[in-house]
Amino acid sequence: MSYSQALSTRDVRRAMRLVAETVDLGHDALAWRSRFLEGLLALIGAGSSGMMTVLRYPLAPTSVLLVVNVCAGSSARQLASLGRYLSSGDLSGDPVTDPILRMGQRNFSRLRAQMCDDRTCYRSRYHNDVRRPIDCDDLIYSQILLPSLGLASGLGALRALDSPPFNARQRAILHIAHHELARLWSRGLEGPGAALSPRMRRVLDLLCEGQSEKQVAGRLGLAHATVHNYVGMLHRKLDVQSRGELVAVGLRFGRRMGPKVLPD
Repeated sequence: MSYSQALSTRDVRRAMRLVAETVDLGHDALAWRSRFLEGLLALIGAGSSGMMTVLRYPLAPTSVLLVVNVCAGSSARQLASLGRYLSSGDLSGDPVTDPILRMGQRNFSRLRAQMCDDRTCYRSRYHNDVRRPIDCDDLIYSQILLPSLGLASGLGALRALDSPPFNARQRAILHIAHHELARLWSRGLEGPGAALSPRMRRVLDLLCEGQSEKQVAGRLGLAHATVHNYVGMLHRKLDVQSRGELVAVGLRFGRRMGPKVLPD
């Protein structure tokens, strides 16, 4: 079933509204992920929990470097168990790991049944040692690559044992919302701020918050003269002549970019 067949117009509107609400939260990378996951689970339906990760890419099954991980809808026991597994850096036991890695340098959203058949899944040690004890079963997984950052954004939704499996409509909702966020990230990275270093972007963000050069220096632990030099470089790179123009360009860039991929 195609996305157009699976989704209603109402589904699309609600998914896009969720992305807009997420962007409006600003740049707090942990806060917007929590809000996004909670909203997404509500759109997908009751009985789900979610996890949104940022990983270093390319990946290997036994050397996964998890940079950020945010969960929603999970109990403390589920979080502790999943946290132990993910922090090990070895995901080779999960039967969907190899199918995900075979997708390679692609963006995708898949149901568990599209990546791993029932026999392989339910006989796996991972399912019986990790998922079953914490009452987790079916899965939707979405991947967005961010090549300019060397990162991959992963988004997963899990269903409780004995719950109906996820369907094409639910996968399509997750796909629309996650990929719209990626579109905002890509537009931002390709815009006038693409040539800025992470430190220059941070200086620009703080200036856009109304802070003085001296205050920026204090926040970042830099000398005032260093921040002044950064501001001069920002003027040249963004081709502006005044602080007001610089802030205006920075605010436009921030809106276009959407929420930050990583926390500070």
